Amino acid sequence: MMKYKGATQKARRKFLLQKQLSRKEQEIIEKDFQGKDYAYFESMKDREVFLPEQYSADATYRKISQSMGTRISRLTFIKYAASIALLIAVSLGIYQINKHSEIMTVSTSYGERKLVDLPDGSVVILNSLSSVSYSKNIQKKPTRNIELHGEAYFDVAKDEQRTFVVKTSGIEIKVLGTKFNISAYENDENIITYLYEGAVSLSHGADNTILLKPGEQAVYDKKSDMVAVSVVDNKNNSSWIDGSISFENISLGNIFKILEREKNIVFRIADDVEQKLKLTAKFNNNESVDEILEYLSLPGNFTFEKKENVYIIYKIK
Repeated sequence: MMKYKGATQKARRKFLLQKQLSRKEQEIIEKDFQGKDYAYFESMKDREVFLPEQYSADATYRKISQSMGTRISRLTFIKYAASIALLIAVSLGIYQINKHSEIMTVSTSYGERKLVDLPDGSVVILNSLSSVSYSKNIQKKPTRNIELHGEAYFDVAKDEQRTFVVKTSGIEIKVLGTKFNISAYENDENIITYLYEGAVSLSHGADNTILLKPGEQAVYDKKSDMVAVSVVDNKNNSSWIDGSISFENISLGNIFKILEREKNIVFRIADDVEQKLKLTAKFNNNESVDEILEYLSLPGNFTFEKKENVYIIYKIK
């Protein structure tokens, strides 16, 4: 693998690996990507990394608009991409192909969304700091296997001969053709699956299988290895696709995690802050972190101060 010696190369490397950037590194990346619409590529001995035309900013916007109908305008699309200080271009994904393998991976960075057309006709929309891996010949395999890290919306092409399987760090989702959303970030306590239409089979462990119906949400608790199923309103389950940030009865601790992924920031939280407190709110992605925290601070009973890209959260005495 190529060694990164200069400050610019080190910043590029950290950005591609989705690591936390210092203020100086953020400035370097902003300048480095100014006016461009591609990812900087790692020079690797056995692998090419490139960004095909279909993952450009304009192509991504067109496809997401078509997929979501009139729910997203170009102005909204540009706003939520531009609001992330790190991302000057709308689409800065990493698209990898291993020459000695048939596995393909698409990933996103802070605050980025990306639409992926799978070879079998299925569509995946990735949320920020997420990735999907799949076979480039997925439509020819007995089982259409997908590996997900993070969050994604799936619109699966129906194929009664080939089951579509999404594998995460804790559960497997099996379908023939349907629409659903999975949030499976590694540092989250739960894996959340919401079914829009069709049917899915959710498996965890050797003999634990649950069938979901449209309108149902399954919450898998990683610590207890238990799944809770409930009927919920779907209006907020994929609100992230059109650039908004919705919190529906979500703990304050998880809200901080979501904001870190969206805004490329870090929270330092005092021990006496009640992170299990559940809150409900919705914001446009162009609203600043300060504006969001100001709104949440009263019901959340906290105050905050900012030091570069670090927010320190204190309980109101």
